[in-house]
Amino acid sequence: MVEAAPERAPVDLEGRAFPLVIASALVVEEGYFDRGRFAPRRQLASALESLGMQEPAFFGAIEGQTMTTRAGRVSHDFALSTDLDLREAADTLESVLVFCRDALSLRPDQVRELEYAAINGFLAPLDPHTVLLTPEERTELGVRTSGRYGGIGAEIASRERRIAVIDVLPDTPAERAGLLAGDIILKVGNQATVNMTATDAMQLVRGPVGSTVRLEIRRGKQRLTLTVTRQIIKIDSVRAADLGDGVAYIGLSHFQEDSAEKMVAAINGFSARPKAIVLDLRGNSGGLLTEATEVLDAFVDRGELVIVHSSAGREALEAKINRPFGPELSVVALIDEHSASAAEIVSGAIKHLGRGLVIGRSSFGKGSVQKLLPLHVDERPVALKQTIAEYRVAGERKIQTVGVQPDLNLLPVRLSSFPGVAQYDDRERFERARERYRTASLPSAVHEHGATALVGPPAPELRYFDSPPTKPVTEMAARLMTDHEIRLAQMVAARLHGKPSRHEMLSALSPLIEKLNAAEDAKLVTALRERKIDWSSSTAAVPNLRLQAKLGHAGAVAAGSPFELELTVHNDGSAAAHRVRTLTDCPLDELDGIELLFGRLDPGQSATRKLSLEVMAWHPDFSDELNVGLFANDDRQRLATADVTLEVTAQPRPQLAFDHWIVDDPKLVRRAPKRGAVDMDKQRGAAFSVTGNGDGMLGQGECVLLAFRVHNRGPGPSADTRMMVRNLSGTQGLLEEGLFDLDTIAPTKSADGAFGFCVAKDADPKRPVELVFTAADARLRERTDQNVELRVVDERATFVAKRERVVVGEHKLRLYNGADASAAIVDLVDPHRALEVIGRAGPWSALAGGAGRRLWAPSDLLTVQRPTGPVYVADATWLVDPPQIGLDPVATRPTATRVTLRGTVTARRGVRDVVVYQTTNEAAARPHKTSFQAAEATQTEIPLPFAFDIDLAPGGNRLIVEARDAQDVVAQREVWVYRDGR
Repeated sequence: MVEAAPERAPVDLEGRAFPLVIASALVVEEGYFDRGRFAPRRQLASALESLGMQEPAFFGAIEGQTMTTRAGRVSHDFALSTDLDLREAADTLESVLVFCRDALSLRPDQVRELEYAAINGFLAPLDPHTVLLTPEERTELGVRTSGRYGGIGAEIASRERRIAVIDVLPDTPAERAGLLAGDIILKVGNQATVNMTATDAMQLVRGPVGSTVRLEIRRGKQRLTLTVTRQIIKIDSVRAADLGDGVAYIGLSHFQEDSAEKMVAAINGFSARPKAIVLDLRGNSGGLLTEATEVLDAFVDRGELVIVHSSAGREALEAKINRPFGPELSVVALIDEHSASAAEIVSGAIKHLGRGLVIGRSSFGKGSVQKLLPLHVDERPVALKQTIAEYRVAGERKIQTVGVQPDLNLLPVRLSSFPGVAQYDDRERFERARERYRTASLPSAVHEHGATALVGPPAPELRYFDSPPTKPVTEMAARLMTDHEIRLAQMVAARLHGKPSRHEMLSALSPLIEKLNAAEDAKLVTALRERKIDWSSSTAAVPNLRLQAKLGHAGAVAAGSPFELELTVHNDGSAAAHRVRTLTDCPLDELDGIELLFGRLDPGQSATRKLSLEVMAWHPDFSDELNVGLFANDDRQRLATADVTLEVTAQPRPQLAFDHWIVDDPKLVRRAPKRGAVDMDKQRGAAFSVTGNGDGMLGQGECVLLAFRVHNRGPGPSADTRMMVRNLSGTQGLLEEGLFDLDTIAPTKSADGAFGFCVAKDADPKRPVELVFTAADARLRERTDQNVELRVVDERATFVAKRERVVVGEHKLRLYNGADASAAIVDLVDPHRALEVIGRAGPWSALAGGAGRRLWAPSDLLTVQRPTGPVYVADATWLVDPPQIGLDPVATRPTATRVTLRGTVTARRGVRDVVVYQTTNEAAARPHKTSFQAAEATQTEIPLPFAFDIDLAPGGNRLIVEARDAQDVVAQREVWVYRDGR
């Protein structure tokens, strides 16, 4: 949850190299809620780790009173005082950033990203929620907390490499302009949406209130242009509906500035006063503390709504006496693992103040309050989101890490399309989801160790059959009731009416749970009977069962190929066993948590089931354990266990290099690679045709082909090859399409294609066209990326064809990708070699490059004459050619606790460095950098040998070897190593 704060006066930071680092430390020192958490040495160490993850060429460590850092091939030691305080640590961090910036010669945007990473690394040990927000993150948070922005009122998402309209809010500019759900936005203003992210598109659509935005859309076969006037858009956080039987539904998606007021109005707006409400807080990540307490004030008139512990001590916010809704209105709060912060305050207080019951699943566990502190440094509108307090709910109950525990746990049962496979009793799937959500949502995974010990005895459970609706439902209340958790909450809420005390509520809940469990169980029994599984139940004693597990074939499993796991259960007892099921436990997500239902086994009976499984095709060689547990009678007690060792061999991998060039002469189009059929003619109303002066450069107003050729240098085929391009230069140009499917490329083979691109007539020659090219195998997760900057030239001479023989001068001749020195160098020609020139454009001479391509050289470095020797045939090398990583074999199940990764990196354009990252298979695990080595020089083809000793964690270890060449092209190899002793 975030409290808004007034703008802060700028801190005097004149003369500082990285003033934002100093300002952040000063703000935290002044306002952080718990100074006892300050640990300057540990924070510096965390900042070094964060810097290393952001910039592979940086490595730093603290030992004793010395901090050793290395940036590329340059090292520097920093002395640390024995009584280091927060300000001194910030000063040291600033010096580290200066060293890193100067040693690595970083671009301004890289320096900014490095600075953000350093600050957030420095703050991470304090708590997961104190973070520096970039300008984009600050803007987005402001929208979510205020619920207002200058926009058009449409929900959009990235779909099939374009921006799709998901929903149009009623009574908004988008609706009035005629925008419809399902429309595809092709352009926003002058910017095409090819491969654009939804976040980038939102930034373009939003703008000053009263301004207009032009949208070019595709609706079926129609093309339309809509002009929409931006207005203040109110994101309504409250939904309301009548669920029947006197129960109202109130959905709160977020706590924003008027949520409480809107909720009260919604309850009072029903034609008949409801007897109970279902307060749906699932997926509610929080918002404003003031709104959370006002929501509670609508229902509670006594007690401490929330207790806040801050640097000022303990403060408690008491409920107001006059509440709009007394105990005659029963309350059931519905929560899940994504309910956080303010949602936990509301649900926790409702439970612990006895105002109602909470059902669902344990909430996220965010028990702190943040204040947004805008910082104005270097004219960057960043902000520090700082934890200013820890909150607890009634009775000093902690929320951080623990979450709110429901009075009734809801456990969905889902049947898959595979025979006998279901999600039945795997409770850990929700804990895994919670950990992944925490890891994805927070810059650090710092949680309070041991806090879960505060959780009380488990609450009753209701296992419900989560069957899909049989037919589409459009009416809102009926549609809500197809959500089984809302349906169950409605039934609980109706039963609570007239039960003012918590004791009476729980007493009324108990028989209802029994009734609902029986009803839901009967649905499941019927559904499984249709699948030939006897799911009858029994209260008999624990059965005597045996479990055997084996793989369907001997030897290793090939990644990407199906294999069978055969499970056999024997009933060695004298009574029938009921509801027999197995559950897998494996570090690999695709093999973990698979429940197989056997059903009833009579005495002496055995049953065998075969599961068809598959390890993802992209997995490298690895060895790990696949554990299977046996259960019966809806009991969590594991009756037997069977383990199989899973050995996986990787598929031969492709490695994708690629080349690219500009075709800007209509006469070359027939010989050039063709545009893809998928996107052609879909994106523009007018037909696309190449125009230009033929110099291989981008000129204002030109429409060109961005031609490419992808080459597979690896030992294995690329089975699902794709070439993608993104335009990062906004209105500088319009990208016609963004994806080209190349299908399979065999080893040593190539495939080509082209994208259409039109340069804006008013493109700024001072700004390059920035493109991101990506060649990828979608199945094997192999990819090669490069950010390319193409200069926009003003008026230049047009290509004039004229064939003549020339000779290179006394020095090696560079051949360029275009008639400009800013173009990429594609070949080197030895002195005195003969060439055949096909024409000129101003001071540049062109050579035939094949496939509609021209290679260029300065004319003044060539001498026109009739040579007697053979003519050199120009041959462009691959512009983007990732490094080759050769790894020595590594045992997948070593006996030692340490392995040595040995290998050699080579690159045609010179190796820059090699780095190793390590992580485990745990849900919340984050990679950390273990080893780094920079090349002494980046000369072409000079190999970089390496040998790194890696300490292994118990269980599965994923080691990622990453190498960069002189052009920052990256290659990766993965090694998975299993260490016994988990």
